[in-house]
Amino acid sequence: MNIFNLSKTALILLPLLTSASFSSLANPHQHHHMPDENGDMTIPASKTPISIMGDHLHHKGGWMASYRYMTMEMKGLQTGTHDTSTTDALQDYSMVPDEMTMNMHMLGLMYAPTDNITLMLMANFIDQEMTSLMQSMPMENNMDTGMDSGMNMTEMPMMTHSMEMESDGLADISISALINGFNGDNYRSHFTLGVRLPTGDIDQTRINMMGEEVLMGYPMQLGTDTMNILAGYTYVYDEGNWQLGTQINYETAIEENDADYKPGDKLQWHNWVSYGVSESLSLSMRLSYLDKDNYSGHDERLNAMMMPTADPKQRGVSQVDWAIGATYGFTDGLLKNQQVSFEYSQPIEQDFDGTQLKTDWQATLGWQLSF
Repeated sequence: MNIFNLSKTALILLPLLTSASFSSLANPHQHHHMPDENGDMTIPASKTPISIMGDHLHHKGGWMASYRYMTMEMKGLQTGTHDTSTTDALQDYSMVPDEMTMNMHMLGLMYAPTDNITLMLMANFIDQEMTSLMQSMPMENNMDTGMDSGMNMTEMPMMTHSMEMESDGLADISISALINGFNGDNYRSHFTLGVRLPTGDIDQTRINMMGEEVLMGYPMQLGTDTMNILAGYTYVYDEGNWQLGTQINYETAIEENDADYKPGDKLQWHNWVSYGVSESLSLSMRLSYLDKDNYSGHDERLNAMMMPTADPKQRGVSQVDWAIGATYGFTDGLLKNQQVSFEYSQPIEQDFDGTQLKTDWQATLGWQLSF
């Protein structure tokens, strides 16, 4: 059994263990407010990794504001499950990606109109850069090429150039409702239903070597320009200082956008275990599975024969990640009911449709305020 199959097996076993006590519909088991020595209400630090969105409900009238900064590095090409050199990739394309950095600022707001429903708003701002390599025919000039001017152009070696491109701005905004599910003394669960709105731009451009403004490939766009349906289920089991959790999220686009394409369906499955070292500090480990389908349709402004990032049939991926994290919650003073979190993750296995950039690592730093 290879690493990919072992990872998927672990993903299956963990939620089965966490659901062992899953039995009846009970009173909401949400964030509990606890009085401090002065009788004021405090909110304990969360044990859930900061990368897990919408992991809990709030009591009626409760609010939470959050900020997350996520940075991700992608480097090197992979076709399927095998590494591919840029030299080999340039045999099939005139331009290929070499590395990419994406920074995302995520603003969140949660409000509970009732004990059984919590509303969640997420707005993301993206700042990303990509370095691509492209080949071109050298000019027939002795000073520029150092070659015999009598050499036929078809005999000249191709020259490789590096090209930088970037895009930044508002991504797609999501609005969701967290609906109370099955709960007990040691476990809680809820369902998530929502929509992702087409607020991100899909017309991000770059200047090519001819000085022309051309559309960048799909990974450099800020959104999808489609209305997407979001659905999810979260189950959390607490025992003493330990917490086990699983969350499944599914996303699908309703229809094609104005550019005649839509993103493929996306499934994410998060599983985590965390331990409360103290009332304020918790440590976590996470194992996640991601499955994204290829795009359907295509943007006619992009030439899929020129670069893999312009091919809607090379957007699919299956990936398993591991992560470690920590959360520290403040229980008194000016920072009371606030917490800061950090998580670092790397892929265990990646399986791409076509040729794509590999994810190297990802880090998330977060802040949350409950009131």
